[in-house]
Amino acid sequence: MSFEAMALAVKADLPARDKIVLLMLANRVNSDTGRCTPRIKLLAEDCGMSESSCKAALKRLVELGLIEIRNRFDEGVQKPNQYFLKLDG
Repeated sequence: MSFEAMALAVKADLPARDKIVLLMLANRVNSDTGRCTPRIKLLAEDCGMSESSCKAALKRLVELGLIEIRNRFDEGVQKPNQYFLKLDG
């Protein structure tokens, strides 16, 4: 967990759904690499919402420039996405 990421996420002016997702990502971020890789199912469970609501919040956070999502594949098999928080700006 990155306390700095959590503090910045708390200050973000967002609707509750989006803020909860951002906070849960910040809670899981590696402070050295700036990324986290929770599966959507786990992230949604952490947030207390459906996977579709979680995905909608992630899409909105990307649109706002607060996160970057990188899809990962290994020999054609999708692995959990990597999420990078962009809260410093």
